[in-house]
Amino acid sequence: LTDFGLIGGNELVAAAGALKRLDEFVMMISNVRLEGWAPARLTETFEAQKAKFEAALDGDLNIAEAMGALFELVKALNEKSADLKKDLAGSVLSWLVGINAVLGFLNFPKDEALSPEETALIAARTDARKAKDWKKSDEIRDRLLALGLEVRDTPDGVVWKRL
Repeated sequence: LTDFGLIGGNELVAAAGALKRLDEFVMMISNVRLEGWAPARLTETFEAQKAKFEAALDGDLNIAEAMGALFELVKALNEKSADLKKDLAGSVLSWLVGINAVLGFLNFPKDEALSPEETALIAARTDARKAKDWKKSDEIRDRLLALGLEVRDTPDGVVWKRL
């Protein structure tokens, strides 16, 4: 049974993958640092998918349709992430926080400080990447992972999250 009983392994794997995509999107949108205004087409996409999401929930609490709208937004903004600016990212993040207050399935980055060791490792990794020492950069990344810290390189710089 998939409606009200047990669900199979494939559904669990798909659900885990969907949550991971959402977590990665939240991480990306939380780390947009570029000032200015996002292109109008991105703002229009956000508003359209937001309206679809809300209409789906207003009409019979259609979670499947609402999630479809959310994933369309994720796809569209991920594809144009280089064009995102803080204004739109902040609006999207605020909206996500609002829907999460009701649905409760998103993970938002916590304001945590890095330890001195983690800070030094990230700086050393950044230096290694600038020097194109990919082996050293990978080794440092692996050390950070062992400490429970995932780092990613973005156009705005390095971002990190606790695992």
